[in-house]
Amino acid sequence: MLQQQEATARDNLFSGYDLGVYYDEMFGSPGQPRPHYEEVFSALAALTTSEFEERRRLADLSFLLQGITFTVYSDGRGTERLFPFDLIPRVIPRSQWDRLEAGLSQRVMALNLFLQDVYGPQRILKDGKIPRSLVFSCQHYQRQMSGVQVPRGIYTHISGIDLVRDTKTGDYLVLEDNVRTPSGVSYVLENRLVMTRTFPKIFQACEILPIDQYPLEKCIVPGICLDLRHIPPRAEITPADLGTAVEKAGAPVPRGGTVLLCTGHHERTFPRKEYSTDNPGVNVAATEWLAKQGIVHFGIDSMRPGPDSDVNLLVHKACLDLDITHIESLCNLEALLGQGQFTFICLPLKWRNGTGRPFDTSGSGTYAIKESR
Repeated sequence: MLQQQEATARDNLFSGYDLGVYYDEMFGSPGQPRPHYEEVFSALAALTTSEFEERRRLADLSFLLQGITFTVYSDGRGTERLFPFDLIPRVIPRSQWDRLEAGLSQRVMALNLFLQDVYGPQRILKDGKIPRSLVFSCQHYQRQMSGVQVPRGIYTHISGIDLVRDTKTGDYLVLEDNVRTPSGVSYVLENRLVMTRTFPKIFQACEILPIDQYPLEKCIVPGICLDLRHIPPRAEITPADLGTAVEKAGAPVPRGGTVLLCTGHHERTFPRKEYSTDNPGVNVAATEWLAKQGIVHFGIDSMRPGPDSDVNLLVHKACLDLDITHIESLCNLEALLGQGQFTFICLPLKWRNGTGRPFDTSGSGTYAIKESR
């Protein structure tokens, strides 16, 4: 037994680990982990080198089986490589993260405002803060986009900001900003998933912030319900139809809210086969009209937002371009007609590898709750 313990001690993952002269994220001094790394250190120190390598092999196999690879485009062979994965996590204490998050949020807003300006009034160029040649000579500058008003003024929907640490002080520094096609965000999601499987006890012991949340400000919003039951089956709902329905509803479309479209389709056809084919739905012009009212999403009591035709595909594309969400297969919307403005609550369920996700909704048999006044 003593010989086995001595062999294990010699085979410890951190045996002979040299801090060197550089800033070390895990250790403050030889053998002494920093406070926010204590749980991680304890879990890793309990592993032998061979056990650690086995977990690394399983993690690599998981990436391989899922096809999570990347291509080095400078490599003339163009071959895909297995995504490199470090099993030792980088732990950021909450106090540091709060500051980082605030700074990164400010940086992303600044980048978006810069793009708004160079494709708009170009004040930064007129004021001489940045040379015109620096912008206009860039191969990625799209002159055709000058003056184009993008939905909600958002150019950078997802930003990948690469951070590094100063080797002496440990201060965080920005290496580069990736706002064109930040594919690395998918690696972040998969890394987290593999880590939860490889070291589940670490995640149980530490309070780790999630990375797969849908913003709740879009889940609890004001809403109105429009009566469109007079629209015939398979017909297109037009902007004029919506405008008339809003007048009859007696409440304006809430900016930052939702509009529920009661066509009566669910009540008339469910669960017969006509439910899957005979629904009326919005056309592209109506979708654009809804987006101009400032909504974050709209819902309908059928299994698609548009009628069962090519129009439905175009409506899906319009929703993507306009940065609004549509919610399908609602029911009991008749109960909301004539109720004025209410509070709409929909909580998305976790759903992996899909193009949409189901919603867990609150309310007594309805998809909204009447607001108390």
